[in-house]
Amino acid sequence: MAGALAALTVILLTGAIYGRREAILRAIGAYLVVQDDLQPADVIHVIAGEDDRTDHAIQLYKQGYSRRILFTGGWCVFHQYYHGEHGRAVAMAQGVPDEAIAMDDTFVTSTY
Repeated sequence: MAGALAALTVILLTGAIYGRREAILRAIGAYLVVQDDLQPADVIHVIAGEDDRTDHAIQLYKQGYSRRILFTGGWCVFHQYYHGEHGRAVAMAQGVPDEAIAMDDTFVTSTY
């Protein structure tokens, strides 16, 4: 009887945790994220990814947080372009001068 009660308790707790997993994971993520005040930097480094990263870097550049933007990331099979070159093109289209942009299109297999 005690074993069955313990098993039922474990099942109910597991179900409750699973049902609240999104809220639990968001709380853990909020705890792990550090929000520091923005400070000027030597360079704004944009790691390959979606265009929102590029757009945010351009916004920071235009706000004067740095005089240089570095785009990194090689060929992306999903997007079918080189991330570094794509970032440069997007930045230049939004008014960032070529001399303020650096890029490295080296193929990356890991961020470690």
